[in-house]
Amino acid sequence: MLKTVLASITEYGLFVPGAAIVVAVSGGADSVALLDILSRLPDYKLRLVIAHLNHHLRGNESDEDEQFVRGLGDRYRVPVETRGVDVAKVARDKGQSLEEAGRKCRYDFFAAVAEKHGASVVAVAHHADDQAETVLMRLLRGSAGTGLCGMLPLSQDGRIVRPLLGVTRREIEEYLSERAIPFRTDSSNADPRFLRNRVRHELLPLLSTYNPAVSKRLTATADALAADEDLLERLAAELLDRHAEVLPGRVLLRAAGVREEPRGGRLRLYRHALRHLKGDLQRIGYSHLQETDRLLFSPRPHLSLNLPGVTVEKSYGSVIFTLSDCLTHWEGFDIEIGGQGLFSLKGCGFLEVTVQVDAPGENGMKSSALIDLGTAPFPWCIRTFRNGDRFIPSGMSGHKKVKDLLMEAKVPRSDRRRVPLLYCGDDLLWVCGIRRSAVAPVTASTRLVAKAMFIPDRGKPACKSGVDMISNPT
Repeated sequence: MLKTVLASITEYGLFVPGAAIVVAVSGGADSVALLDILSRLPDYKLRLVIAHLNHHLRGNESDEDEQFVRGLGDRYRVPVETRGVDVAKVARDKGQSLEEAGRKCRYDFFAAVAEKHGASVVAVAHHADDQAETVLMRLLRGSAGTGLCGMLPLSQDGRIVRPLLGVTRREIEEYLSERAIPFRTDSSNADPRFLRNRVRHELLPLLSTYNPAVSKRLTATADALAADEDLLERLAAELLDRHAEVLPGRVLLRAAGVREEPRGGRLRLYRHALRHLKGDLQRIGYSHLQETDRLLFSPRPHLSLNLPGVTVEKSYGSVIFTLSDCLTHWEGFDIEIGGQGLFSLKGCGFLEVTVQVDAPGENGMKSSALIDLGTAPFPWCIRTFRNGDRFIPSGMSGHKKVKDLLMEAKVPRSDRRRVPLLYCGDDLLWVCGIRRSAVAPVTASTRLVAKAMFIPDRGKPACKSGVDMISNPT
């Protein structure tokens, strides 16, 4: 068994000699075996730290587990870090299952211990039977290729290692028996209320009558799928670079190009966009990817779709993924412009205002506007679009709704409330970056000119407040 673990460590580059490693130890057979193996790896001389979380789910039994693990620290002469958490209360407060809440509490604790001790990784004791159970559970829940990869020997973020994935529970128990190493037995592992326990005690034994090596076969399948997954994820990242524009809180996909990609590539592209925004794919299922694909190919030009934590909108040739919090909590802005300066527009970009005496012979471009300060003196204000806003566009004599202008400019509905409008009193001077109004144009008689330049934010996090202006030279 030691040779199998060493081969896994080498093949996947789990850690290097002399590394500081946090070992997650519950007191059960798997984690005790992991601790013993890591403590006696030839030529590695690892600096180990034991981490144990008391979930307080089994009364005295939980406390006895903690005391047992403390004793392991004395036996192996390594430091022990413990913490107690009322996982049942956490689950109730957060509306989570006991398994989900326990896992989150454990890994948060392990990360804190790793940081405290300067450890490079956390070693957990998942083995081949755990992997087989995970693959079967995900298969029962309808997972696709990504989910069927199971657990990785080295997690994608490089912080979690699983050296025992190549060995079975029976091999672990035989190893402990041969070395006369004691361990604890968790009574909740026999509780049939948990799906994993039913898979462990009912489904896997049944499957082993068809193939006695079913756990190792499922583990090998998961490993092969993981290798394919790594390649496919790299290709999906290339698709994201090719078809997407990544902005703060949003990802824009260019619909025409995405439609030309194979269906498998499109679905992975949606997953990448969602994971980029959410940080994970929790509560995102295959059906959500299918719905997004149907939205892309719908003949209707404007559609929206609410996914867990993300809103997807099809508008003017783009498919826009936006964090729901960005839509829900967006309050807009209303900032006074008292003179020249650089003003931050809360994640929409910046407005730069400069003043000059000589009147140039043009009235600006899309990104800038020239304004006669004699007709439209400071203070101005810049604010976000509101329903009912109207103005007289430059070159026209009648009023026009700003909403109609934004629709003509093909500004997606989700972006319209982020378009800055520059005002002097009640007069709209400029729909920033889109259209100048007929108010206060620069003419031959203009004495003092203000140049307003809009700089869209294309990659910086949302700003919280405006920047103080430079003094008004007038």
